[in-house]
Amino acid sequence: MDLTRLEINRRRALLTTAAIAANVVNPMRAFAEETPRKGGVFNVHYGAEQRQLNPSIQASTGVYIIGGKIQENLVDLDSEGKPVGVLAESWEASPDGKTITFKLRKGITWHDGKPFTSADVEFTAMNMWKKILNYGSTLQLFLTAVDTPDPQTAIFRYERPMPLNLLLRALPDLYVAMADEATRALELLNRALTLDPDYALAHGYAAWCHEIRFVRAGQDPVEREAAIRHAYAAITHGPDDANALSMAAFVLAMISSDMATARKAFEQALAVSPSCFFALGFGSAAFGWKGEAERAIDWGERARRISPFDRLLYGAGHGMALGYFMRGDSDKAAEAARLAIQVKPEFSLSHVLLAAALSQAGRHDEAKAAGAQALALQADFSTRGFCAAVGIPPVLAMPLSEALRSAGLPD
Repeated sequence: MDLTRLEINRRRALLTTAAIAANVVNPMRAFAEETPRKGGVFNVHYGAEQRQLNPSIQASTGVYIIGGKIQENLVDLDSEGKPVGVLAESWEASPDGKTITFKLRKGITWHDGKPFTSADVEFTAMNMWKKILNYGSTLQLFLTAVDTPDPQTAIFRYERPMPLNLLLRALPDLYVAMADEATRALELLNRALTLDPDYALAHGYAAWCHEIRFVRAGQDPVEREAAIRHAYAAITHGPDDANALSMAAFVLAMISSDMATARKAFEQALAVSPSCFFALGFGSAAFGWKGEAERAIDWGERARRISPFDRLLYGAGHGMALGYFMRGDSDKAAEAARLAIQVKPEFSLSHVLLAAALSQAGRHDEAKAAGAQALALQADFSTRGFCAAVGIPPVLAMPLSEALRSAGLPD
């Protein structure tokens, strides 16, 4: 694509979208040896060279780690996962979900001194987010216009309801991937689906919520049925939405017997967006739990290269840990499990996989310590129960059960 034909100037090309930036996080932490002070140089190891730094063209955590220090968003999430205004001082959705009005801050200028106005928002949304940006082209699929009645007002108009605010508010709880938080997220997603029953991404996330509640909160068949129903709805309503397809595929792979549809949905997601982190990361986990070691490792490594600091990288870590465990490479399996723990230390399943890898390596004391940590995070975990919930094939279930038994985890 010849970007010069879009007449993208340096001011408008830098404006980023709230819907994408809201999902960015850097899990690395810096610990000061003395009282923090301003100034100086902070060196950070970066896992991959970024080919471009404009998050209005390519959305990935890798881009935002650098680009987020250069550009600002309309809206972002604070440390507690709550939306806060950056370039926008306020925003409001209409009751029918078809209009979102942003009020922009006054006195903001670009690096060349020219004022930032609603015209910049309109150009970026209609010419970049809608036409070029990988996630944006999905999120803004039904965007028809951005009205600019004055320099500080941008009104987004959609042909179908766009309950994006509800979806974004659900993500912090959903990404915890635990039953209580999934319940809170589901309340918001159901409200979004009330506004737009055909909202594919909301169906995909709702499917994941029900899958979490099924696997981690008693294996209620009602939760399983709801998860599968939302997964099929996401596929039906979002054939061009890579993220919705990925969520649906993951849920079907984990708790249904329809692996053929799950596989097709993963492949369709990658056909829509070859660099889709959701497809590669969650696909790695799904194929790992289904005993497909090589694809689990390959997709996990690809997900890590695309978005090395993503808050959901634990899925790829799980897939790679399982793949290497099946290969008998316990050191790499432990390394992948530790990656998942680094990203999300409170997730019990990551510690379960570390215990399995260490047990396989004959490091029994360390394995028992990892197993104890898993039980501290999820007291009701049992190997048999989990294997039954997700339908783990015997090729994986048998050696995994043996390893976890040696690590002190209950059958």
